Amino acid sequence: MSEVFKDVTENGKVRPWRERKIENVRYAEYLSILEFKRAHDIKNCGETLRFRKIGNHLKLYQTWFCHKRLCPLCNWRKSMKNSSQLKQIIAEAVAREPKGRFLFLTLTVKNAHSAEELKVSLRALTKAFNKLTRYKKVTKNLLGYLRSTEITVNEQMGHIISIYMFYCCKI
Repeated sequence: MSEVFKDVTENGKVRPWRERKIENVRYAEYLSILEFKRAHDIKNCGETLRFRKIGNHLKLYQTWFCHKRLCPLCNWRKSMKNSSQLKQIIAEAVAREPKGRFLFLTLTVKNAHSAEELKVSLRALTKAFNKLTRYKKVTKNLLGYLRSTEITVNEQMGHIISIYMFYCCKI
């Protein structure tokens, strides 16, 4: 009897490869209907995964990803990479300035109806944060910051687009 492979993280969490691949195939099918040229690349993304045993656990060592901007599988991998890098950056920031504190700031814009409005809204949020950082008290105390942008579409409320710009500031 064969055993189904499970990719488990160091802290015991099972990585959801199957769920991500199902999302990926569904997205590729939508793109095929729209006759998108690269739908085939997205559908074949992460089709083969090869792992090597390193110590007590397996590590992904060979695969092929499509690297398309909206590919669910590639975005999941990218978010894992960004999360790992963020942990390293925060650990280094704490080591350099142990007395510093973190401040989490969220700037939000709702109801961007078009790509042009989206562009204008993103610029306005960036400009607002830059204006905040020019205040003397802020400049004096701000040690650094990280920014992340999230754009969501609420289909239940008539495709309302919301933009969230997250700042993690070290003061």
